[in-house]
Amino acid sequence: MTPVELSDNIRRQQFPYPNIRQEHQKVTHMALSPSPPRSAQSELGSARPRRDRRTHQYSVADLTVLLALPAPDSLTSELFTVLLRNTRIDNPSELAELFHAQDSALLRTLAETGGEKDAEWLTVLAQSSDDKTVERTLLANHAVPESTKQYIRDYGVEKRVTQARAGDFPPGSAISLAHDPVEEVRIALATLPCLSAWIACVLSEDESWRVRTKLAENTTVSPTVLANLSSDPAVFVRIAAAMNSHCPRKVLDRLADDEEKWVTAEVTRNVNTPKSTLARIAGKGFEPANRNLAQNKNTPTRILARLSHHTDKFIRQHVAKNVSAPHATLTRLAHDLDASVRWGVASNTATPATILIALTDDQETEVAETAHDTLHRTQQQKI
Repeated sequence: MTPVELSDNIRRQQFPYPNIRQEHQKVTHMALSPSPPRSAQSELGSARPRRDRRTHQYSVADLTVLLALPAPDSLTSELFTVLLRNTRIDNPSELAELFHAQDSALLRTLAETGGEKDAEWLTVLAQSSDDKTVERTLLANHAVPESTKQYIRDYGVEKRVTQARAGDFPPGSAISLAHDPVEEVRIALATLPCLSAWIACVLSEDESWRVRTKLAENTTVSPTVLANLSSDPAVFVRIAAAMNSHCPRKVLDRLADDEEKWVTAEVTRNVNTPKSTLARIAGKGFEPANRNLAQNKNTPTRILARLSHHTDKFIRQHVAKNVSAPHATLTRLAHDLDASVRWGVASNTATPATILIALTDDQETEVAETAHDTLHRTQQQKI
């Protein structure tokens, strides 16, 4: 059986041997054989990797060709390890690129199974890894040189994430973290309080919508950056900007007319949204926005009064808890048939004392106790 025929069988997962391990040994033998059958040479042609006859090793370029042959996932890591042990590493950057092209699960297996004689390629794996799990596996592997482990501790993904999240990095290193190839590092940097305007601008143009979303959630970024993020093509970024309590009112007013209704719904949740904007959104009759309107203390009283008649008990409860709700509305909700709505009135510090006193006799114990506690708390505040 030629290597081409064998690779076709592997692709179809058709094994001519009853034992898969025997088949794997056959694959490995043919892949590493310095002199395959003449018929196999003619079929593979010039694409067939050739081992150095003096060292009996492949180059990294040859290894890339060999790995292009399809093989079952269960055999890949073992075959990869065998090939790596027969590969001459003249240019570590080439091997690093090859590692980057592999599945993270495969790299974790390599990090776990590598032995003392694999120190060279394990070091390349450590220096090229973008996966914290791979790094942790390498740290746990006794065969990995101590110098390589120290490199992971000093410069690994986990170290960079910790530095970015805590702001614990040398001056001038922020720009390197902002361009870090690992998304998690850039996300951690985007959440940093008091992020410099320059770094925030760099992150606002990041290719990852997750990074831009975290930046839009950051309440310390400048209004200019938030304004730019409010026009982001990714809906989650615009939602995050709409939720940011430091988002400029003009930007919130524009987001109220966003083509995505869920962005509009988040504008109604923002405590910085102007009353005029909330009133305009309420007029659109977008149901998911009603709960946010019922909770927002900036919602105009006439809208709260209207929402207090809503059939959804949770919306009525939110109105009952809103400190901006009119006294007449609270008085009516104190007699609501649903106990959770009456509890909302009882927990509201803006509820008139006469209503709270009446609720202390409510038939629901929780409502009565809550009214008593709120009444005591408001009286203490007056003193």
